[in-house]
Amino acid sequence: MKLKKLIVLAGLVANIAFANDTVIITEMKNMRDSMNQINDGFFYNKKDKITQGLKSLKNANEIFKTQSDVKLYLPEKIQHMSGISFNNAIKINVNIDKMQRFINKNNYRKASLVYMDIINSCTSCHSIVRGW
Repeated sequence: MKLKKLIVLAGLVANIAFANDTVIITEMKNMRDSMNQINDGFFYNKKDKITQGLKSLKNANEIFKTQSDVKLYLPEKIQHMSGISFNNAIKINVNIDKMQRFINKNNYRKASLVYMDIINSCTSCHSIVRGW
């Protein structure tokens, strides 16, 4: 009976780990797609594309609400770096809001500078946490 319980427990843990991997992969793809949409908005002078990309990016970034949430998605050996990821997620949200304010004022030059700050936050997190 104990063996059955251990097997069931192991299966549940494996399912949770798989679910977390699936969520992070999906949301990272959503972030990438959002960034591409924002980029296209700049290239094609489409304010609505930029705004929609910002909304999508903010939604994808929602999985990082707390540092504990971040730990769920990091491999065990790098969970101690969850603060780096969490701080970058906060920076991304702040910059999304800042960028939207510049877009609303039709100040695309300043909005593009903030866009670069978002890219820097993404790259910083990936380079440190993934060990690039």
